[in-house]
Amino acid sequence: MSQPTATVVTQEGLLHRIANRIRQSLELQEILDAMVVEVRDYLRVDRVKVYQFNPDDSGVVIAESIEEKRLPSLQGLHFPADDIPPYARELFLKARQRSVVDVDRTMIGISPLENPTTSHSEDSPDIRYRPLDPCHEEYLTAMGVKSSIIVPIVLEELSTGKEPAASPGQLWGLLACHHSESRAVTEAELQFIQAVVDQVGVAIAQSILLNRVRAQAQQEANINRVTKLLQTSPAIKLQAALEEAVETLSGSGGRLYVMAEADITKEIYIYGLQPSVIDVEHNRTVEENYLWKNFVHSVTEANPDTTGYKPWSVQWMNATYKLGDKGLTPEENPDIWAINDIYREPLFRTLAPFFEPTSVRGLLIVPLYYGDQVVGSLSVFRDEIDTEITWAGWHNPDSRQLMARRSFEVWQQEKTGTSQAWTFAEISYAKALSERFSTAIKQYRLYQQVQSLNANLEQQVEERTEQLQQKTIQLQSSNAELESFISRQQALSGIVAKIRESLNIEDIFQITTAELSQLMKADKVSVYRFNEDWGGEFVSSFESVSPHWKEVGQFGENTVWNDTHLQETKGGRYRNGENFVVNDVTQQGFSQCHIDIYNQYEIKSFINVPIFFGQELWGILAVFQQQHIRQWKPSEVDFVSQISGQLGVALQHSTLLTRMQHQARELKASNTELFRAIDQQKTLSSIVAKIRESLDINQIFKTTTKELTQVLKADRASVYRFDKDWGGEFIAEFESVALEEINVGQLGINTVWDDTYLQENEGGRYRDGKISVVNNVYDCGFSQCHLDLYEQFQIKAFVLVPIFVEQKLWGLLGTYQHKQPRQWNASEVEFVEQIAAQLGVATQHASLAASDQQKNSQLSTALVELRATQTQLIQTEKMSSLGQLVAGIAHEINNPVNFIHANVAHLKEYSTNLLKVLEAYQQSYPDPSEEIQALLEDADIDYLCADLPKLCMSLSTGTQRIRSIITSLRNFSRLDEAEVKAVDLQEGIEGTLLILQHRLKTSRAKVSVEIAKDYGELPLVECHASQINQVFMNLITNAIDELQAITPATEEEENKTIHIKTQQIDSERVRISIQDDGRGISKNALDKLFDPFFTTKPVGKGTGLGLSISYQIIEKHGGKLYCESVVGEGTTFVIELPTKMEAA
Repeated sequence: MSQPTATVVTQEGLLHRIANRIRQSLELQEILDAMVVEVRDYLRVDRVKVYQFNPDDSGVVIAESIEEKRLPSLQGLHFPADDIPPYARELFLKARQRSVVDVDRTMIGISPLENPTTSHSEDSPDIRYRPLDPCHEEYLTAMGVKSSIIVPIVLEELSTGKEPAASPGQLWGLLACHHSESRAVTEAELQFIQAVVDQVGVAIAQSILLNRVRAQAQQEANINRVTKLLQTSPAIKLQAALEEAVETLSGSGGRLYVMAEADITKEIYIYGLQPSVIDVEHNRTVEENYLWKNFVHSVTEANPDTTGYKPWSVQWMNATYKLGDKGLTPEENPDIWAINDIYREPLFRTLAPFFEPTSVRGLLIVPLYYGDQVVGSLSVFRDEIDTEITWAGWHNPDSRQLMARRSFEVWQQEKTGTSQAWTFAEISYAKALSERFSTAIKQYRLYQQVQSLNANLEQQVEERTEQLQQKTIQLQSSNAELESFISRQQALSGIVAKIRESLNIEDIFQITTAELSQLMKADKVSVYRFNEDWGGEFVSSFESVSPHWKEVGQFGENTVWNDTHLQETKGGRYRNGENFVVNDVTQQGFSQCHIDIYNQYEIKSFINVPIFFGQELWGILAVFQQQHIRQWKPSEVDFVSQISGQLGVALQHSTLLTRMQHQARELKASNTELFRAIDQQKTLSSIVAKIRESLDINQIFKTTTKELTQVLKADRASVYRFDKDWGGEFIAEFESVALEEINVGQLGINTVWDDTYLQENEGGRYRDGKISVVNNVYDCGFSQCHLDLYEQFQIKAFVLVPIFVEQKLWGLLGTYQHKQPRQWNASEVEFVEQIAAQLGVATQHASLAASDQQKNSQLSTALVELRATQTQLIQTEKMSSLGQLVAGIAHEINNPVNFIHANVAHLKEYSTNLLKVLEAYQQSYPDPSEEIQALLEDADIDYLCADLPKLCMSLSTGTQRIRSIITSLRNFSRLDEAEVKAVDLQEGIEGTLLILQHRLKTSRAKVSVEIAKDYGELPLVECHASQINQVFMNLITNAIDELQAITPATEEEENKTIHIKTQQIDSERVRISIQDDGRGISKNALDKLFDPFFTTKPVGKGTGLGLSISYQIIEKHGGKLYCESVVGEGTTFVIELPTKMEAA
């Protein structure tokens, strides 16, 4: 075979492979990647690339094949528009001009495929050479290219759609072949490359059409989802529909504005980032702006004016305000305002400032109208974006730069704050959304009007029940007040506990203000401290998280606020312990200077409660309301007062700790005695912390005596409590382990020691706060009777310090030496005094805590009883409503399902006939035309013939299953009746399982739950069917919750089973058991299982009333409900009911 013939065969084989690749793949990138490799291998050049033009005439290399890195890769790099002059792009498009460059010869060959004047193909498209432009030569030399072939890729006969990317005669890109050495190019090679380009053009056109079809299908699916949300009856889901619309339009936020009608106010639904309100005082939104409102109403204008456009349309405003009559392009819709950049749209300059707090750049305004009535508007926002472009070398867009680029080194260009253009498809989609939203809103308004009429008809009924409602409201109010009181008491205990956890006064203030702000839902809570001149400043503040209030002045921590009245009166009313409660600062009669300060910080209401340090006024605890005035309740004021009292105690503790820490710092590093004093202070802090960790006074005494003994290296430490007659006994002590061989008699806990001197003098010197320090009992002149007692208990030395509780002498803290006398240091005595002071505070706190706990217990008991009664009534009403709902659903579904089921047989018959006709046709015409053969292959007719009968069978089976489900729903709804009647309990169980079927198939749980049923022969049972259904619902729901709460040991799904068994015990009783194979219930929990508000579920997952109510229902029916459980194996609930219910 000759060489030309072999070349032709090679070309034909290559073109055949490329064509096969196009047919086998729908992905354009795969086709282009394969094509450049094939062409480069055939031409044996160093690089073949596909260059695609962008809308701004710049371009990017999207496919490339290079030979052993002889030339650098350009894959993914962008080239500016001025690299290819406009006249060259025009010749590429109109003449489909090909070019061949040989740099060494400085020649360029031109070969137009078409005549640019007539657009007809050239008879002999040969290659005509002329000298190469020097700038072009420098450009290719800088790129390392000595020889190049450029063939344009032009898309033709692509008429589907209206977007610019699909217009006829589009210059899509270039196919470029580069070689690092000089190379001759033949016309045959050029024609071959043209043939490849033609094939690639078909693939590109096919890819564009495919992308359009996919986009159209996705758009229709999006519209269907939005339509489904808008067709929900009776109340349409406008918020959900808005969110879906914004998401599908790739927006960052949006608004749905529904205009007011008659007696119905406007409604605004928002999603994502939002603009500011244009008029806060009158609550005017951007939709009520003059320009926005007029544009929205322009859609109902029928006739254009002298400008040729409808008044207040975008085109009309551009023409009227001399902004340039831009006309209407095929891609635009006159009824939709698509703004790519709100800051570059002159018409939007009055509205753009309201979007400045946000990152919004793009805006789509879609008027909503029904007939000739505007019902509202839909707006979608887009954020600004940052883009990064990789260029092939840095370029200067200045037109005065005439020199060719000499480097193609990669250059990264970053652009911030750019906008995203709205596409034709998005605008079309928005138009479709406009129609759906308009119709839905109109129907929604009609529904609201009907509801309004119904409300008027129901007014008479409401008047008759008003008295009952008032009583219910009073009960609810009392209940709410009770719950609020309990909640505050619990919160108070929590705050006190947190205060005790910290010894840092700043942390205490921060914790307290934060907790108080959240509990009272106040805008700001602050602590104000008086100075020596009775001026002062805020030392701690916690404010609400609303961004608006964070911008209010400098009101907060370290803010100085000197009130002349308080300075002149040295604290005014607060020094007398009075609170100051203001519901509305404008109605309190304040002076103008006070009003100005309150307005500066936007204070509407406040509570000021004094904070006392001991008996001295230290500061004020203030609670502020800034958003609106507030009617403070007495219980709220009392709660703030309690918090203020705790802050006073915390101040004393903190001051005491500060004083001790200061003393420790002064004594540090002096001598051994000073080091020991420092250790004592550290131990004191530890003891104080341990005291605060517990409210058990016995544990506090035990901890304190042990620490005191160990720190002072004493033989014994004891706590002595006075009785009413000023006798007393030892109630706590700790002995040193060194006393094993010393007989100290009976001195210890519960030892009574009645000192006649202390009894006669009611505590003697100790009631005045004096202490007793004895270094040697034989050197202090004690009477013989006292010495006898000391010798009996072998006491050689001791320190006794009084313990005061609420300024009353409560007892003594004693530290003893038994082995030998001891010289007590002043620091040791002071240490014992400090411990005694802490014990006094701890005793007082423990007493208060015990009192609060008793009150909380009484209130909790009352609340439990009230909740149980209310919850049982609510549960009964829920089951009744559930029965009515199930019956309604079954009725509504039954008719369409019966219709479908009845027509499935006809569908099967018709499809069978059609298949027979098709088979006969194929037998009569075994060789169909190419077009019909292509359709048969696309439809996969053989698979369709085999699968269609199966499809009809599946439809029949599915409708039969739905009819079976409807029957079960009806059975459940018939059982849901209030009166006593004989019912089939197994039908009630089946109805309950049907309602809970969705719980068994949930995809969120890693445990699969199955139901195993073992039904026996049961007689009809007389009962309240609705109540028994409620019991079934509670027990089966609890079993499902238990099984789905299990965490599998592995990632694989674990299978669990609920066994339901029914049986007849005898002629008068039946038994139903519900068993799960879960984790089981502990013995301790089983004893309390049926108590009200007891639950084994996590916090927030259950009320603790389901089993209690179920137990009461079964008990009222004369039956039994009990539980059997083994930890690790599972739980069984057993119901036993009589078949005949005894008359009440």
